[in-house]
Amino acid sequence: MMDDRFFDESLQELIIRARDQGYITVDELLTHLPDEWLEPDQLETMFAMLESAGVKVVSEAEAAETEFRRITQQADREIEELDKEMLEDTVHWWATTAARYPLLTPEEEMELARRARQGDEQARERLIQSNLRLVLSIAKHYVGRGLPFSDLIQEGNLGLLRAAQLFDPERGRRFSTYASWWIRRAIARALQEQAALIRVPLYLTRALHQVRQASALLQQELGREPTVHEVAERTGLSPDQVRDLMHSVANPISLEMPIHDGEETVLADLIAAQELAEWEEQLDLQTLMERVLNEKERMVLALRFGLTDEGSLSLEEVGRRLGLSKERVRQLESRAIRKLQDAVQK
Repeated sequence: MMDDRFFDESLQELIIRARDQGYITVDELLTHLPDEWLEPDQLETMFAMLESAGVKVVSEAEAAETEFRRITQQADREIEELDKEMLEDTVHWWATTAARYPLLTPEEEMELARRARQGDEQARERLIQSNLRLVLSIAKHYVGRGLPFSDLIQEGNLGLLRAAQLFDPERGRRFSTYASWWIRRAIARALQEQAALIRVPLYLTRALHQVRQASALLQQELGREPTVHEVAERTGLSPDQVRDLMHSVANPISLEMPIHDGEETVLADLIAAQELAEWEEQLDLQTLMERVLNEKERMVLALRFGLTDEGSLSLEEVGRRLGLSKERVRQLESRAIRKLQDAVQK
């Protein structure tokens, strides 16, 4: 049996988490084990101990498939629980539509995503249709925060559309996980804008709603964010009026808005070597770190990833700075990153 001294704080936390979800990935286990326990005999002992405790050790691929089933099953349950008598017609139509499209197998999803990335619009449309239930499941949790359910669904659909445009199947993750982030982002941004409207005169609120509605419809029609001139033409307003309205509330910067009218280049195209979602998450990284990490975890990430003026430090350098072993720094870093990932997906 493994000696208790090896069960440091991070390893115990990992085992508790593994028991809760019923499995642990091989990569997670190797990340948290001390170096002296990476020999085959010791690993076999650890595997046997976990399995005797009811915890399966699975590959990353198996874990991704398990998470995918959990997300989609939860979405199906929540759609079934919606009270049809209380739903407005639009929401009822969306719920019925979402339930009509079957879930994709991992192989089907991979094939459709690859074809969509090559410009196959029918493949992209099927990828979107098969994940409409995810929009309803996520939107349901934002009801009562300032927007009608139907508006939340519309905003979530825009996030799903953007996810389908940007998803790279070669990065080894399921589309549902990637799309969930974009759906939440789109809904959260709409709620933030709605909150800002409280400070805007009523006539501006109505005009801004007109601009937002036109922009959403154009994005669905064009498959991209419309230019100011396209929105102006659709609403009957002048381009200057559209610009003024868009600046009348404190909106987050859109990485998809064309840099100049008539051009397809968007701000996201100028962000080299970083995936769009990863870059956007950095905008609120400091707030997220303050919320979910303890002081030592924040310090480790700040030193390791150059969030201070000193640049990025090695594991050994961080260890010397904080009086920790190299292995302990690695464990703290892994735990902090996992906490941030979990927080983003909630």
